[in-house]
This record gives sequence, structure tokens and C-alpha cells, in this order.
Amino acid sequence: MDGSRGPVPPAPAGLAGPVHRQRFRRRGLRIRPRGAVSPGRWLSVVVGAAIVAAAFGWLGRFAEYERSLNSPFAAHDGAVAFRVGPGSTVDSLAERLEVAGIIRDAAAFAWGVEDRALDRRLQAGLYRFDEPLTGFEVMERIAAGQVATVSLTIPEGLDLAATAAAVERQGFGDAAVLEALFRDETSTRRLIGDLDPEATDLEGYLFPSTYRLSPEVKPAEVAGVLVGQFRRLWNAERQALGEARSRSLRELATLASIVEKETGSAPERPRIASVFWNRLRLGMPLQSDPTILYAMRRNGYRGNNIRRDDLRMESPWNTYQVRGIPPGPISSFGLAAFDAVLQPEETDFLYFVSRNDGTHEFSRSLGEHNRAVRRWQVEYFRNRRR
Repeated sequence: MDGSRGPVPPAPAGLAGPVHRQRFRRRGLRIRPRGAVSPGRWLSVVVGAAIVAAAFGWLGRFAEYERSLNSPFAAHDGAVAFRVGPGSTVDSLAERLEVAGIIRDAAAFAWGVEDRALDRRLQAGLYRFDEPLTGFEVMERIAAGQVATVSLTIPEGLDLAATAAAVERQGFGDAAVLEALFRDETSTRRLIGDLDPEATDLEGYLFPSTYRLSPEVKPAEVAGVLVGQFRRLWNAERQALGEARSRSLRELATLASIVEKETGSAPERPRIASVFWNRLRLGMPLQSDPTILYAMRRNGYRGNNIRRDDLRMESPWNTYQVRGIPPGPISSFGLAAFDAVLQPEETDFLYFVSRNDGTHEFSRSLGEHNRAVRRWQVEYFRNRRR
């Protein structure tokens, strides 16, 4: 033996180094050193890191939006009128709010609207902002439709022309347009025709009160609001009281308007109403001066003095000549006058005369009444001239 290892056995087929490498190359693969990382894994690591970074960035932005929307903000001086137009997009609305100094961050506002699912609830209209609000408060106000409002006050005892003038003075339209609408038969039938089929205008049904309306309200909407308030007050309880007297709503409204014009003293109204009910029961004419003035105004008169000849004028509203209830109301009336007609005081009075201080002296007979008239309409003014 010479110590040599002898012949090397041939390698098994298929495992020879060069052949093995060639086989992998033919398959399009490369042999990588042990411990090497594939490009795919590097890509996964990079993408994962980017996602984590983006998540942290979004969380930071989310926190920033929350802070922006939860802190009160106002970069405007005094009150700001802001209009939301029909069909406005959330983004355009947010940008305009930011420019107006109402919100701090348009992007945060748009995100908050969508996060709270308010995008389909935002309502068009004119809004008023006069104090710092959070972004959430701004979007909730617009979603709730809390538009800017202005006070409108209608006093008791006004006829249609005077009501239209009062509405115009407070900035809610042109008096001529309003009066024409109040007298329009089509509008009247739509607003009150189901309750008063005889009504040809809205006299008596424009309920006097104080209302909060949009400064952009239209004349037809004003009429609807005033009549709507009357309809709400004509509830089941009052309807039952009216039915107990076997009178229509129109008759009750007409009497209430006369009571309203006869006295400004609320405690007296049930007693004044009792006088008219007593006279109707006995077939006596109502003899109410306000009905004469109303008839005169329908003929163009604008004063407040009644002459003796006026008591003989031909008019269905002349309650000195025509018995019963006139054909319609002579003015608006408040709830106190309406309730006084529905629930009058139980009396046997048939007459009353003014004491010239807003109250009246009541009498049961013509003799008593004539003495009261002499005292308050003759001697009173004679003594004042001394």
C-alpha cells in the first residue's frame, strides 16, 4: 500500500456541482448565500413600515381634527350672517365657513360632518353666528336648521290693512303686497276654508302674537304662520264650547273681534261678551261703535269719529241698524277676547259706556244707561274744560 486514498468514487448522477448549478439556472433561480434576505421580504418590510407610519400619521391627524372641532373658535367681529345655499357640497361649505372666520379648519369640519353622517342633513338657509362655537356646534346648528330669526309682533285689534302695515314696518315685506295676499280668496280657502267656508279673506284669522321668523320669509309664509297659530288655538276644547252655543267659528270670531275692539281691559272682556250674548238672546241690535267704524273704513274713511248720521249708514256691519252678528270679523283678536266669547260672565247687563280710562260702566236698563252716558260722556268732559 502506498497510502493513497485510492480512486475517488464517481458522484451520483444529478448531484455533480456544475450540473446542479446549471439546473437552477435553467429554472430561472439563483443560489443565494446562506442567511441572505430575498427582495420580496425587503419589500414587505418596507410596505409594512409605510403602513405603520401612515397609521400613526392618520391617528395624529385624527387627534388634530378632534382638537380643532372641540375648541370654540371665532375669527369674526360681531354677528355674521352666513347663507347655506341649496345643493352646497360639504367641502365648499367648509371652505366658506373657514373664510368667514366661523370655523378654524375646513378639512377638520368636512371630516367631522362625514364622521357624524350629517352630510345629508345639512339644511339651506340664512344662519347667524355671533359667538365662538366649536366646529361640532356649527355643524349641528346647520344640520338642525337653526336659521337666523327676527321678531315680528302683531298687536291685537288690527284689521287687514293695519296688519299689513305693521308687518311692513318690521321689515317683512311690502304692505300692498301683503294686504292683497290677505284678501286673496284662493289663499284664504287654502289657509282657513276648511274651518270657515264663508271666509273670503283672512280678516280675524291673522292671530296677534310675537313670532320669530326668518328675515327672508315670504309674504305667503307670514300669512301661513299667523293663520297657523289661530288654527292651533282652535282646539278640541274651544270647539266644544263653540258647539255648545250653536254658533259657527265665523260667528264666534266676529263676536271676539268686536269684544277686542270694545275694551282694552282684559278683566272686562267676559262682561262685555255677556252684554252681547244677552242682547242677541233678546233680539236686540248689538249697537257696537267699532262695527260702524269698520263699515266706514270699508268705504274709505280713515278717521275715528262717528257722527249721528253714520249710525244710519247702509252696511251689513252697521249693528245699530242690522240685528244679529255681522257677516264677518272686524279685526284680529287675542286669546282673552276669544275665550271671553266662549265663556262669558253670567250677567243681566244690556248696556255699557266708557269711563274714559279704558274701563266701562255697565247697566241693566236704558234708564241706567242714559244716566251713565250723561255722567261719563257729558259731565266728565264739561268738568275737564273748566
